[in-house]
Amino acid sequence: MKTTTLTSAVLFFTPFFHLNAQDLLTEATFNEALTNETYWVYSGTHFASSHDNEMYINNSHAFIQSPTFDFAVTSISVTAKKSSAETSRDLKLIPLTIEGEALESIDITPSSVADASTDITLPAEKQIQKFKITTTSGAGNIYLKSAIICGVPILDIPQ
Repeated sequence: MKTTTLTSAVLFFTPFFHLNAQDLLTEATFNEALTNETYWVYSGTHFASSHDNEMYINNSHAFIQSPTFDFAVTSISVTAKKSSAETSRDLKLIPLTIEGEALESIDITPSSVADASTDITLPAEKQIQKFKITTTSGAGNIYLKSAIICGVPILDIPQ
């Protein structure tokens, strides 16, 4: 009888968990991110007056850092483009643990023709709660349009 009750509980909670995980989807254009109580950090970046809801990066020390989310980030879709075919600068995404430890960076090469999305998958077990987008060396501007962030609830590891 005890085994039957435990099995029923597992079957009941597993679908419930997956439904909640699918609901964790956030889309933020960078202009909105300043006003909708999601506090991003911007350094050496500028809003482009000629491009609605876009931010541009034009030096190798610039970065954008996400706020600390209350869920584990499992995927990020970054929409960006280079200012021209001559732009040699690219982007990299640096996942950060809750303790601030930087994990291996992930290269992003935007298109020079139109906005293009780069989809990045992060391991749920690392429980990444924030990330930084920065530039590589090179020349030219990169325009950032948006970031779509998906995640799953943070699980406490049994002691």
